[in-house]
Amino acid sequence: MPRPAGFWPTGIGVACALSSGVCFSISTVCAQKALDAGLPVTVVAGSRPVIATVFLFAATAAAGRQAISGRDKLRLMGVGLFTAAQIFLLYQAVERISAPLAVLLLYTYPALVALLSLLVLRAPLSLMKIAALVASLAGALLIVGLPGPKVTFAGVACGLGAGLCLAVYVVLAATATRGIKPLTAVS
Repeated sequence: MPRPAGFWPTGIGVACALSSGVCFSISTVCAQKALDAGLPVTVVAGSRPVIATVFLFAATAAAGRQAISGRDKLRLMGVGLFTAAQIFLLYQAVERISAPLAVLLLYTYPALVALLSLLVLRAPLSLMKIAALVASLAGALLIVGLPGPKVTFAGVACGLGAGLCLAVYVVLAATATRGIKPLTAVS
């Protein structure tokens, strides 16, 4: 199958993806440190979107903003609510259980995306997807390690809730952002 025009990433696209991955991967560790220092979950969870908002306003001011309809804005805000819920629930989990276990529970989201895609988008679940899901969950378990002694029902529920919110975000974003430039969609 031929690749669409413009498929290969540009330098700025690669830089954005790499910096996003680095920031996402260290955010839970930083949150654990902040929570251990006594900061409330609302402050820790709220700091991430505030920092992102400042950065995105600067980026869209430099790059220009695409005009979108009011209906599209509402859809994107709805998708954003799932991001906010995911962050809040993840940091609630980190406050109640170990950060590695919270991250492991968050990373149930690929399996949940596959399930939601099957149910909502009618996307088929192939053997290749099932194998990828098993490999990703096993990889997350190997990287994060086995859960420690600090396990509570509320913490596990918050961790799984964060994974579910991230999965809903991914599925909704797939449809809500069609025809919208990525920078406009996230800002």
